[in-house]
Amino acid sequence: MEKMKRIALYYPLGDKKSEWSGIGGSQRRLCFLFSHINPERIVPTLVIRVYGDKEKTKERLSRFVDPKCNLVVVSNNIEAFRHFLREKYDCIAYAHQMVVNLPAVYGAILAGSRRLLILVNISYSQWVFKSKLHEILMLNNVFLSNKIDCLYPKETVQLRKRFPNKDVTATPCSLPNLEDWLERSSRTKKENKMVFAGRMIDEKNPMLLLNAINLVKEELVNSEFSILICGDGPLEEEVRTRVLSGGYGESVQFMGMQDMTKVLPQAKVFFSLQENENYPSQSLLEAISCGCFCIATDCGDTRRIVKDEFGILIPKDERKLGQAIIDCMSMSDEQYEMVGVVARNFAKQNFDPQKAVEHYEHICGDLSRS
Repeated sequence: MEKMKRIALYYPLGDKKSEWSGIGGSQRRLCFLFSHINPERIVPTLVIRVYGDKEKTKERLSRFVDPKCNLVVVSNNIEAFRHFLREKYDCIAYAHQMVVNLPAVYGAILAGSRRLLILVNISYSQWVFKSKLHEILMLNNVFLSNKIDCLYPKETVQLRKRFPNKDVTATPCSLPNLEDWLERSSRTKKENKMVFAGRMIDEKNPMLLLNAINLVKEELVNSEFSILICGDGPLEEEVRTRVLSGGYGESVQFMGMQDMTKVLPQAKVFFSLQENENYPSQSLLEAISCGCFCIATDCGDTRRIVKDEFGILIPKDERKLGQAIIDCMSMSDEQYEMVGVVARNFAKQNFDPQKAVEHYEHICGDLSRS
């Protein structure tokens, strides 16, 4: 009888300067998908490197990790190297953290494990880097991998041309806990709320939203709608200051970090205004699953998931965004009810995480046998 194949997902979280305290879209997606691989076919393990309290880390991950999956938390890179050298997994998968994943990768190489590189960053997938050093480090990652899986279907064509000797696949679109989002939305009454949720960084374009709000300030203040801005990050104080000094009253509120399971189901409208790519933003997928009307910047593969029946694509233009906000405020409850039905049905048909689970199960299984 053939011995069961053993695979591992390696994910380093946080750094030495600050204890890891949150979980981003790619982290929760990959942890969910790999932990739900069928252990009767392949035995999965999650190896998480985090500085700080290991039990807190396990608790924060518990919502996304199948409790039946092996979960190992290591404290530093040396411990990660030793773990992969000792365990000799048939295959390890890792997101492109460039430097911080190298100890685990070299441990896997010495142990004879096959390696799957998963690209989850749009700029790196487009082969755009802040410096030549970053590009060299990524080339090293590619060279050390046996296969590449890319989150963005549009970018796989160029990656295959750039690396003709590498097998490049596209990750299926998926939303962890999809059924939970659908169920939560079905029993929550919609309110006149519009929501922006994301890191307060230039790439997410919170300032584009604030500029658009200023253009339609009078209409917004005189409406029954409010706009909630959720998230933290480098631009947090600037965003907070602009909101507080804008004279919006309760019409615009900066909320900071929020539990989006308590925010999105109530919202009628969601903003996804990223600079280069909204596909497949976990917050956007969650909003669609909650039946929100989505206003998104028209970039990358966004058209794959934002359809005319429940959303609008706009250029990165504050006037177009302002007009979209006004149009949303004029929609009737009946229109929003229809949007909710269509959006949730689209999510049910297109965001099933099981497709992505089987995708990784197949890839890692094939690599383990090669």
